[in-house]
Amino acid sequence: MIEEKFNDIAALDEQLGLLKLLPTPLPPQFLQVAGYTAENRFIGLWYHATQSNLSDGQMTRPVSFYRVYAPLVQHTAVSIYVRQAGADLGSDDSYPTHALLLDTKNERIYLGTLEEVETILGAQNERVARAGEFAGEFDAAKTLEDFQKLGMFEFFGSGVSSPEETRLQAEMKTFLDAYIPPNVIELVNKFGHIF
Repeated sequence: MIEEKFNDIAALDEQLGLLKLLPTPLPPQFLQVAGYTAENRFIGLWYHATQSNLSDGQMTRPVSFYRVYAPLVQHTAVSIYVRQAGADLGSDDSYPTHALLLDTKNERIYLGTLEEVETILGAQNERVARAGEFAGEFDAAKTLEDFQKLGMFEFFGSGVSSPEETRLQAEMKTFLDAYIPPNVIELVNKFGHIF
């Protein structure tokens, strides 16, 4: 258990205390939308070198920008706090200085420096039961749609989500909409935009 890697729960809490806990919880649909099935408590999310990435500390894999990354990171209920902190989760032109740490056990979203997030992710490596799980996804990918689900070649082909993916994405958006701060909604209603 990750708490053992930090010697005790207090040490883990101290490490998590270095990060900013966002008031927006992790949508319960996110792991399914991302196709993440391992049982790790923490996963990281950031963008680097034209690719959105999901990491459990042992394996980092690309995820679809449009199906996974953007619906969470660019939603106002999350992006407003990333912007307030002046954090850079990365872009095509910049290396990420920060990352989101997703607590799958407590459904929390933290924001920290990439180094802080990687420290926590690295601490859970010893308990990863299914090492190489992501690698099998690449071996199994045969069609353009298979690769698009992994975040590759999204501009080719239809890139259309399945009905199940579309339903989960809509549920995730509705969930996140409930966490947009009221003052932000007032600004949008008044000015038509927030930034």
